[in-house]
Amino acid sequence: MKNHSDINPAHYAAGTWAWALHRTTGILIAFYSLAHISVISTILLGSGTFDAVMRFLSHPVALWLELGLLAAIILHGLNGIRLILLDFNIGRRKQKEIFFFNLVLSAFIFVVVFFKVLPYLTGGV
Repeated sequence: MKNHSDINPAHYAAGTWAWALHRTTGILIAFYSLAHISVISTILLGSGTFDAVMRFLSHPVALWLELGLLAAIILHGLNGIRLILLDFNIGRRKQKEIFFFNLVLSAFIFVVVFFKVLPYLTGGV
């Protein structure tokens, strides 16, 4: 018998992980959107302020964080497609397989894009 008070993440079902990842990536994307609006709004303070902010954001650490944003967007988008399919009662019996397929596809897309932008991150361009 399963202990319902078990909070060990290793015992969570795939649906729980899908739900948690979708909510987490959604929150991260929302925070990024607010930060993006704030950064773009610095143009109202003058071009010097905007240029200083853009120089700060061109630092390699910021570029690596943007890769994290990319991973969140890919995963969130593919999981959103999974949810739309489920809303139309498509693949309901294969939810776990679709979720794991989304994880693999997300990783593949991320790796392809990562190697495409790697020269920008290392200063090779």
